[in-house]
Amino acid sequence: MIFFDFFPCTCYTKHIIKQKGRYAMNLAALMQFKGEWDGFKLRHPKFPLFLKAARRQALREGSVIEIKITAPDGTVLSSNLKIKAEDQELFYKMQEAFR
Repeated sequence: MIFFDFFPCTCYTKHIIKQKGRYAMNLAALMQFKGEWDGFKLRHPKFPLFLKAARRQALREGSVIEIKITAPDGTVLSSNLKIKAEDQELFYKMQEAFR
C-alpha cells in the first residue's frame, strides 16, 4: 500500500482506504488504471501528444488551463485554473508515475 496524508485524486476512490488517519491506495488499482490509460492512448492517439506538447511548451507557473466539456444534449461545462509553482511538482510526479 502507498500512504498519503492527503489524496487529491478522486479516481479509483473505491480502492483508497483510510488507515490511522492516512490514506492508502491499492497498488493493484494503480496498475489497473495504468492499463486503462494505455487503452485510452490507443483509442485517442492525438490526446497524449497534445499533453506532451503542453507539458514541454506551456505547462509552467502562470499558465492557464481551460477545460470545456460539451455533453451529447448540448450542455456545456467549463472551468479554468492558473498553474502555481506547487502544481508543477504534482504534474512532474504524475508524468513519472505513468511513463
